[in-house]
Amino acid sequence: CGKWPDFNEVRPGTARRTQFTNVAELLSTRFQDILSHPGNALENKHEKAAKAFYKNCLDTAKLNTDGLESLRNILNKNGGWPLLSSKTWSAHKFKLSGVIYRTRGIFAKAKLHPYMSEGLFFALSSVP
Repeated sequence: CGKWPDFNEVRPGTARRTQFTNVAELLSTRFQDILSHPGNALENKHEKAAKAFYKNCLDTAKLNTDGLESLRNILNKNGGWPLLSSKTWSAHKFKLSGVIYRTRGIFAKAKLHPYMSEGLFFALSSVP
């Protein structure tokens, strides 16, 4: 009340600011501090695993490289992709609809709606 907006600004990209968002930000900052702090001999295996996982998540260059390689492998197994393929790629053998059909559901196994199916590149839906 009163001066709350003066001391608790709503950050860009958010709709509101509450005491809960303040606590959530504080917890997030503390977790980041704990996870990025070097380990010691007294840490248990769960703490070590959490820190290793956090460190790996911060390596965005490796994540991007690994993700791109996985995507290339999936595309190559399912008909290739013109911009990623070698010089031996054949335009008359490539069918976009076939690649989309074969890769549907690879990354999204759950059905969101009875009339919706997730694909590798985009979602198509049909309402009867």
